[in-house]
Amino acid sequence: MADEIEMYQGNDRTIEVTLTDSDGAAFDLTGVTIYFTVRKSESDAAAVIEKSSLVATEIVIIGVATGGVFEVYLVPADSATIDGEYVYDFTLVTDDVPVETFTVVKDSIKFLIPVK
Repeated sequence: MADEIEMYQGNDRTIEVTLTDSDGAAFDLTGVTIYFTVRKSESDAAAVIEKSSLVATEIVIIGVATGGVFEVYLVPADSATIDGEYVYDFTLVTDDVPVETFTVVKDSIKFLIPVK
């Protein structure tokens, strides 16, 4: 996937992510919770969009968890009132003891205003 994302304000968008380890093998998502967060800037505490694999309609693992592929679904309400450039990341939280947290993708997302 290209890390920088552009999409139109108030549109549907599916973002597919394929994760691999340092050897190029598929990252095993078994027992992992995936989070997608969008903020105006890295220093902003408040997120404008938050999605989680704990909600089946927001982030879904595609195929088997050992394949390392998931999709996040953005619906029109997610971006209806925002435009311009923001930052986003995907964070994985394991169910291991102790719990481990990894930010696996971080880049910019730009919301364009469509001609209506």
